[in-house]
Amino acid sequence: MLDICCGTGAALRRWAHLYDEGVGVDFSEGMLDQARQFVPPAGTTLRFHQTDVLRWTPAEVDGWGGPFDVVTSFGAFGHFEPDDQPSLLALVRHVLKPGGRFVFVTGPAPRASSPVFWAAHGFNAVMRVRNAVMRPPFIMYYLTFSLPEALERCRVAGLEPTVTPLGWAPRPDLVLVQATRPA
Repeated sequence: MLDICCGTGAALRRWAHLYDEGVGVDFSEGMLDQARQFVPPAGTTLRFHQTDVLRWTPAEVDGWGGPFDVVTSFGAFGHFEPDDQPSLLALVRHVLKPGGRFVFVTGPAPRASSPVFWAAHGFNAVMRVRNAVMRPPFIMYYLTFSLPEALERCRVAGLEPTVTPLGWAPRPDLVLVQATRPA
């Protein structure tokens, strides 16, 4: 399993009992320090690598373990400019085994009549101004990689997405996407 933008390793911890080897990649060494504190179950090896995933070459990590059966990314899509999402998905496809799955959660974009729509767009505007005047930029935007665009981007990248309702009562609109690399 590979978790892209793994942060504190929450996904790797949650499913550690399902795989023998997990690799987490994240930009933040501080987040990775937290992730490294987790002791995996016996028989499971975890490795963490600090890098900008868009500039990452998996072969640069000795013993990186790929290609992978599963690649995950949870809550990280807001850290990518929309123009960078095709490169991210190309990397995902590259590191997946044929028949492997890219698993993530998303949902539809909120309607323009929703307060969430306006709050998120306001936040994004503030972040764009901040990044125009401050260096280094901090990429964090809301409403990126919503369901229709995520499905289309997966298809363009050569992945075949399927959608399953997440079944989470507080957010019934969220879905689990499994985008499979064809065999």
